[in-house]
Amino acid sequence: MFVLSSRYEGFPNVLLEAGACGVFALANDCKGGIREIIQEGINGEVADINQSEAFALKIKEALSENHNKQQIINSIHSRFSKDIIMNQYIAILRLF
Repeated sequence: MFVLSSRYEGFPNVLLEAGACGVFALANDCKGGIREIIQEGINGEVADINQSEAFALKIKEALSENHNKQQIINSIHSRFSKDIIMNQYIAILRLF
């Protein structure tokens, strides 16, 4: 399990790295790209770290569950692989 407790993130590559390794993530619900990466219940969960007891309970729950490692990997690879990102950049550049 990976816990991202940041209070602000731009685009947290560390969530991509955790997911690419098949690691379930719990992330603080802060500004940034967290909700673009986390698919709740599939590759992670998002919770408010200011609600410390609820956040701690989420950690405990996530640790007690079996997570499908391949499903986590697929959730990241299907949206953020090198080929997908490159194709998105190419599509943007073709607009100009």
